[in-house]
Amino acid sequence: MARKQVVMHVADAASDVAAYGYQEKENRLFIRYKTGLTFCYISVPFRVFMDLRLADPINVFVNRSIHHVYMRMNMAHHPDLQEEVEFVEQEGWVTDIPKVPALKRSPDPHWAW
Repeated sequence: MARKQVVMHVADAASDVAAYGYQEKENRLFIRYKTGLTFCYISVPFRVFMDLRLADPINVFVNRSIHHVYMRMNMAHHPDLQEEVEFVEQEGWVTDIPKVPALKRSPDPHWAW
């Protein structure tokens, strides 16, 4: 079986998170911590990954919105999952990830749709 590549975006140096990546088809978020542990978070919506990209600091967002919210698997305990994915680290952002669309503006400043 061919391994599926997951692009891992390198996090900022101040974070406990070393890198993170997303499999859109499976709705799985992978987070590698600087301790060396890698977790796979299950059924994570794409919007949460997009919010993670914009989070500052990343640590706070992961603790509040991901780590204690979504089911997770420690990759070290799941060799079948390790065999399924291949992590590819990348500095910066890939261009094929869609940007969040801007909100439409209403003619009335008190309302938005």
